[in-house]
Amino acid sequence: MAPDQLTDDEVVTVWGLVVEGFTAVSSRLRGDLDAELGIPLGWLEVLLRLLRSPGHRLGMGTLAQHSAITSGGFTRMADRMTAAGLVERQPCGSDRRVVWVALTPRGVELAERARTAHAAHLRARVLDVVGVAAAEELAAGMRVLRDDRSGQPSGPPLEARVDDLADGPDGADTSYGADASGCGVVAGGCGVADEDRAAAVVGVVAAGG
Repeated sequence: MAPDQLTDDEVVTVWGLVVEGFTAVSSRLRGDLDAELGIPLGWLEVLLRLLRSPGHRLGMGTLAQHSAITSGGFTRMADRMTAAGLVERQPCGSDRRVVWVALTPRGVELAERARTAHAAHLRARVLDVVGVAAAEELAAGMRVLRDDRSGQPSGPPLEARVDDLADGPDGADTSYGADASGCGVVAGGCGVADEDRAAAVVGVVAAGG
């Protein structure tokens, strides 16, 4: 066996450690965010994406496409965020088919707080533990995996159930610590729930990936 090759058991172990480490850190981050912000994880993703966009706005379709939940679920989530005064829908003057989703002043303020809090949590939970160099190397490898188009997925794509990710402070579950997605869907038998997919997206957004 060539020195750069791994046995079947070693390959499984390497990937298992990636998944277990990610799952453990994601659980801690959800607890941190829930304690400090008290908003669903799906909302955090939207707030950060809009904050990083020109004019703090994106097309409804574009935002839904890059969200960690289904397009129908995103519409529900946008409705709830609008009711909470965090975003507003704006018509596009040049194309009536396009609807913008934009942060309100209240949304900008919360998004900035969320970015600061999430970055601090990531530093404490990731950078202070493994170091900057190891974190950057891990991110580089995960970016390659994310962008790989060499093959089609063997099963249907992960789509987070909207019941909790899209729900807001109007009586719905806002705890990340339980099962924030409410679905328990497992990816490839590795134990990665949809809530962790959302956490991954938030991590990428916060890091500028």
